[in-house]
Amino acid sequence: MPRVWEPPKRTLGGVDDVLGRMRLPGDPLAGPMHRVPLLQWQTWVRLAFVEAGKDWRSLQRLAVENGVLRDYALMADQGW
Repeated sequence: MPRVWEPPKRTLGGVDDVLGRMRLPGDPLAGPMHRVPLLQWQTWVRLAFVEAGKDWRSLQRLAVENGVLRDYALMADQGW
């Protein structure tokens, strides 16, 4: 009689169970593929404003007046 293979029963885990075991970006023990690039802070800000699933052209939709973002205020780190 033919038998059908059935995988073992396991409990379902959350994403944090898997990601919690991973090393943080920039950790030397994580290896060279997990390094954090050395970018200027302005570049990090530009990357943060790129819409999810879009490319750099989404930055053209931001409202800029006199070289300043109209709807956002960037402030220096207060050390909090």
